[in-house]
Parts: sequence; structure tokens; C-alpha cells
Amino acid sequence: MKAYVTRPVFDDAVEKLRREVDVELNAEDRILSKKELIERLRDKDGALTLLTDAIDLEVLESAPKLKVVANFAVGFNNVAIDSATKMGVAVTNSPCSLTYITAEIVSTILIAEPLIS
Repeated sequence: MKAYVTRPVFDDAVEKLRREVDVELNAEDRILSKKELIERLRDKDGALTLLTDAIDLEVLESAPKLKVVANFAVGFNNVAIDSATKMGVAVTNSPCSLTYITAEIVSTILIAEPLIS
């Protein structure tokens, strides 16, 4: 099985993925064009994407082997969910990934507020 990671993410996450599948990684920290996404997902079984990656019907149709789009983000509005569902492509996200950091930021602001007023 082959997977494509569209942008650099945590090294340990990529290493864990590499234990299970053949991973190709976009090492550049830039958003790929639709043409680049189509070319790189063409023969992949899975994709680890970010919200900046538009996985629309054209991209999905160009990747006939694709079984899963794992969004490394809270949302998933960058993926054509209805099209993916009809094509049998599972779409996942990481809905709780910002819970703790948001709480930490709010706590820090509440503690710091008297000091900066």
C-alpha cells in the first residue's frame, strides 16, 4: 500500500505511517497545486492531507486506488465528502487536536491579564 503526505507534519507520525505503508512525502512547506495533487495521488491508496489541500471531485477521480483521506486538521471542508462517500473513500479528521492548546492559551491569557492591564 502507498500513502502520500501532502505537507511536512510531525516526524513521529510519518515514521509510524512508514511502518505500515510505503510513504511518499512532500518535504516542501508549500501548498501543492491541483495538478501536483492529481499527479502525486494517482497511484496512492491513502493521503494524509491538511486543510489547505483541496480534495475535490477531480482530484478524487484521478486517484482510483484511493481508499482514505486522513485530514491532519480539525475540519474537513476541504474534501468533497459526498463525492468521496460515493466513491468509497473514507475521510477522517482529528477533531480534538486543538482542545488542549486552546485551553492552555485561554488560561495563560486569564493569568496574564492582570499583569498587562
